[in-house]
Amino acid sequence: MARLYMGGGGKVLGWRRSSVGEAHAVQTNRWARTGDDMSFARAKSFLQ
Repeated sequence: MARLYMGGGGKVLGWRRSSVGEAHAVQTNRWARTGDDMSFARAKSFLQ
């Protein structure tokens, strides 16, 4: 899972660099859909 949010998240942030808020929302939705709270918490702390 770590690889998924690092690779996928990096792509989303790069693709939506002009709209960080939107990119963050997209990532949040993706992680929420997986139902993996641990990965979501880790990715969140990684972005902050």
